[in-house]
Amino acid sequence: MKLSQEQLSEIRQWVLTTIGWCVTHPKSCQIDIHPHEGSTVIDVAPHPEDFGALVGKGGRLANAIRTIFGVFNRRYDHNIVFHIMEVEVAEKRRRRRHGGRSSTNGGDEHKPRRVAGEK
Repeated sequence: MKLSQEQLSEIRQWVLTTIGWCVTHPKSCQIDIHPHEGSTVIDVAPHPEDFGALVGKGGRLANAIRTIFGVFNRRYDHNIVFHIMEVEVAEKRRRRRHGGRSSTNGGDEHKPRRVAGEK
């Protein structure tokens, strides 16, 4: 069963409100809701400084949010999956979906990650 636009809107609003209380930069959070193999996936990419705050100590906050999604699962009789992505991972997925282009850098530039201890 596919979710209606009204249901998706309700879920998006709940995610925005909940995340807004948990992070320092709520307007920087990117939320992508899309169908995947009979489920609906919610990908949240918080501001890099907020990643740890949204995951929580030992993943407790992320698991609490997933537990609450169990209510949506039962209410809508539909499987909803919640992912918290690091900004780099979210950017790679966005590039793949949009043919290699990114809204932030045009997709033609790749910045390698620095490894701790590397100059």
